Amino acid sequence: MPSLVQDTRLAARIFAKSPGFTAVAVLSIALGIGANTTIFSVVDGVVLRPLSYRDPAGLVVLYEKRVQQNRLRNVVSQPDYVDWKARNTVFEGMAGVTGAGFTLAGDGEPEFLRGAAVAPNFFRMVGIQPQLGRDFADGEDQPGAAPVILLSNGFWKRRFGSDPTVVGRTLTLSGQQRTVVGVLPDVPMSIRSTAEIWQPLILDPKAFRGLHFLQVFARLKPGVSAEKARAEMVTLAANIERENPDVNKGHSINLFHLKDEVVGDVRPALLTLLGAVGLVLMIACANVANLLLARAVQRRRETSIRVALGAAWWQLARQHMIENLLLSFVGGAAGLLIASWTIGLLHGMTAVDIPRLQEIGMDNRVLLFTFGL
Repeated sequence: MPSLVQDTRLAARIFAKSPGFTAVAVLSIALGIGANTTIFSVVDGVVLRPLSYRDPAGLVVLYEKRVQQNRLRNVVSQPDYVDWKARNTVFEGMAGVTGAGFTLAGDGEPEFLRGAAVAPNFFRMVGIQPQLGRDFADGEDQPGAAPVILLSNGFWKRRFGSDPTVVGRTLTLSGQQRTVVGVLPDVPMSIRSTAEIWQPLILDPKAFRGLHFLQVFARLKPGVSAEKARAEMVTLAANIERENPDVNKGHSINLFHLKDEVVGDVRPALLTLLGAVGLVLMIACANVANLLLARAVQRRRETSIRVALGAAWWQLARQHMIENLLLSFVGGAAGLLIASWTIGLLHGMTAVDIPRLQEIGMDNRVLLFTFGL
């Protein structure tokens, strides 16, 4: 250990005497590792990590499919959704979701809020429990039910300063009095991630089957595969088509795993980008290796003197290895700073079309990846 410490101190002194070489080598490594760490953190947060729901592998999204019109992901009408929910045998839960907008007035400055209307069982189905208050109750989606809402965690903190007494308060939203029954936890939402207000989806028994506006999510029963569920739902859609040939002609069903739907077409692009920055790191390593080889030629006299004084080959190899490791660690630390700064920029770029953007960050997996680099 004393010899290792001595060699490390010697390496630090050698680099301090060559600030130009040291700066170029460290910067090359830092840029290569910083780029790789940034892209890996994006790939890890978007592609590799499971969704922040209970048993996310069992969650699927259902669409209406119209082959003749080349529309494979069409939103669903309310009557079709009601029939799907009542007549299937492969899902333990199904929930419709649609977007909504609210104007908050009478409690501070008026503002427009993005929201969503969901079936009362939605949060129970995906495995999210409110951190304050309660979830929506069955029956609150029926016409005439008392208007209730759930607040997102971010909106609760921003507008009400994390006040726990907000539960039970009445808010005036778009001219209607609505009672706050709960506050959602601070978990990443892959479905309607920008929603700040959540209300029950009110079912209209007289809804027109030709009016399509719902996204439909479901959870597979244990032991039921997506292929089996898809086959049953296609048969069910054919039955509904025969019963309603005027509006459902040519309508079938598409089923996708929720994670595939959330990630979408970003996966191949991100993996390609990860490979590209991997090549950038290889080029950076090759450049630093060339710098070290050129520098080794300049140090031939020093090496000859050390050999003449009795230094063994393994002592010389150890010294060079420590110098390289010191360069790597300093460059890696600088690369982490670059990656942290870049990830912060990504979080602030709302125009960037990356799913699960807020789930990207520096965690133990990213640090271990960086250490490996």
